[in-house]
Amino acid sequence: MSWKDKEEFTTTSQYVQQCSPILCNEKRIWYYYCNRAGNYRPRGAHQRQLKSQGTSKVGGQCTAHIKAIVCQHNGQVEVKYCSTHHNHEVKLTYLRIPSQIRVQIASKLLQGISMDRIMDDIRDTIFSKINRQHLISKQDLHNIKTQFNIEGIVKHKNDLMSVSAWVEELKKMDYNSVLAFKNQGEDYHEHITSTTKDDFLLCLQTEFQRDMLKNFGSNAICMDSTHGTNSYDFHLTSILVVDEYGEGIPVGWMISNRQDSLILMEFLKAIKSRTGEINSRWFMSDDAEQFFTAWRATFGDGITRKLLCTWHVDRAWRKALQQHIVEKEKQVEVYHQLRVLLMETEEANFRVMLQDLLTYLKEFYESFYDYFMKNYCNRLQQWASCYRVRSTVNTNMFLEAFHRVLKIVYLYHKKNRRIDSLITVLLKIARDKAFERFRKVEMGKSTHRVCEIRKRHKKAEEMQDNSSHNVTKITSEKWKVESQGNPGTHYIIEKQFNLSEKCMCKLICTECKICIHSFCCTCLDASLHSTICKHVHLVAMNSNMTSNDRMNSNSSQINVAENSVPYFNKLLASATNETSTVSTKKSFLLSMIDDLSSMVAHCEDATALTAAKSHIVTAMTVIKSLPCEKLAVPTKRKIPPNSNNQTQLQFFSTKKQRISLNKTLSKPSSKEILEQKRKLKDLESKVCGVCLKENDSNDHEFVDWIQCVVCTMWIHCACTNHKEIPKEYICHYCT
Repeated sequence: MSWKDKEEFTTTSQYVQQCSPILCNEKRIWYYYCNRAGNYRPRGAHQRQLKSQGTSKVGGQCTAHIKAIVCQHNGQVEVKYCSTHHNHEVKLTYLRIPSQIRVQIASKLLQGISMDRIMDDIRDTIFSKINRQHLISKQDLHNIKTQFNIEGIVKHKNDLMSVSAWVEELKKMDYNSVLAFKNQGEDYHEHITSTTKDDFLLCLQTEFQRDMLKNFGSNAICMDSTHGTNSYDFHLTSILVVDEYGEGIPVGWMISNRQDSLILMEFLKAIKSRTGEINSRWFMSDDAEQFFTAWRATFGDGITRKLLCTWHVDRAWRKALQQHIVEKEKQVEVYHQLRVLLMETEEANFRVMLQDLLTYLKEFYESFYDYFMKNYCNRLQQWASCYRVRSTVNTNMFLEAFHRVLKIVYLYHKKNRRIDSLITVLLKIARDKAFERFRKVEMGKSTHRVCEIRKRHKKAEEMQDNSSHNVTKITSEKWKVESQGNPGTHYIIEKQFNLSEKCMCKLICTECKICIHSFCCTCLDASLHSTICKHVHLVAMNSNMTSNDRMNSNSSQINVAENSVPYFNKLLASATNETSTVSTKKSFLLSMIDDLSSMVAHCEDATALTAAKSHIVTAMTVIKSLPCEKLAVPTKRKIPPNSNNQTQLQFFSTKKQRISLNKTLSKPSSKEILEQKRKLKDLESKVCGVCLKENDSNDHEFVDWIQCVVCTMWIHCACTNHKEIPKEYICHYCT
């Protein structure tokens, strides 16, 4: 610490240099004035609001100053110092954080020490006198982190120039993660034709993400955008796939000021150039059409089917009910009928209930009937559960969860401003996902879906213990199980294939030794949630299944050599295992102690010595806590291995739960579902089950109808496409 720093620390003042040094008679002269001298001058075009303590300038001159004269021949320093202040009091409020303290904090941040630990270390140094460093807040630490560019994010103060520097740096790497880039202000780009001068486009995909899209893109694709990731209102569009563990992996990002189908096509074309054709079975997005339009235009129609997120559909229905129906009780009734319709997994039953519901809505709630016909009856296959049976995705929660992790975990629940900061965060997420994937392949993981399978197995065990089940074997590969909540209703379970030969699934029940592909059940849980329902567990526990019908115990084991992630091959090939013996570590520590002793002998800073002392005491405590000889831990008493754990006392709430008397738009219970089904069944159908209209295509005064003998659906004779209608007609939904 220099003399000036010590004097400022002692007198609680600060002296700043207002002009460059003066050269006179082979002597260089520095002038330092009190930091409170002078007038306040706002910077920039927009005047910022002053802090609560006001400006540090007193609006006049202060007599305190330092004049330092350095001789250029011998380096001798002469100081003329006036320590008397004028026109103001000495306060810590108007002092800046000393540069030495800023450097110390920056070095700690660079070492990865958390801000909470730095704040604790600062507050632990308070003894008899409070200095400026004790008034440091977390915001000051963030400012220091930005000032010293700790994470190396900012390549240039101008965000546009910094992003360009980031793109050039990424392009020079072994794998170019930049799929496409068009900066704002560029008139023309060779490979990007659907942008204007004011458009911004940046598409990113790492090597790991490319491999994941190739491996899992054929099953399901989730695509959505989010806002609030930068201060320019640019959208972040993400593409996500679901791996064999049932977890989402983002496989590509696009940052752009636009969100239309043309700019999305540029993004998907860039992905296609890296991965080739992707024939995905399912495509999940919200109600916006531009995502699927861009996907079809890039990868073709093929076999890909668009699915609407069930949660978004449910939310849209709630809002529409509140707009079109006034009475709360009627809102609840219609909402329950819509939920019953949404959850039906049999297409024939769905058509019959839709026919009855449209008849009911047209008679009593014509406004909501028009809304429902316009927005949902023309695209039943996108939202109805009967058209998405055994699909991997039912909602877009994989992407919603990813966006939540992005904004809370990686952006610390703060508003991000710069694009270069967002780029580093996205690359960090891709790296973390790669390591998570590598760890899952190496060690396995009890994912959320595996835990859900375990919960259903426990429910099946409870049903078996209480004898509240009725499993009937129909054939050698088909069973019938009675519903636990709706007596009289039965679900059909069918065996899929020989597991010991074909399946290497990771979503398995370790006790039943079956996976989600072993059996299929007609219940809602198995049809939509892609899990092993309790009915399948019951069948597995009660049927005499051979070893070929169950998962091979070795099949769930992970072969690291065959399933290791290609992304890590380069890392594993270049990594070297450096082993150090105890003697090497001892010699290294002794050399560090010698260096530390010489540094302590020349150090005059009490704060630094105190901090060093605390670390030395910690190190000594760690070494003392380890005895030279390994001693057995003494036991006070022996506990029998079969003894039960004693239940400990725990806090519990004594507050009585309040019963809400107001009807709300909540999901219907099992009894309410049966009640709504009976109500719909009692209605007289006035709408055709095929065309969903009252009158047929023929302009006749009278309309001919016919009823299916299986599902009891009423259909226009003109809609059956039969020249002669048989006496016992069976619709094509039941055949």
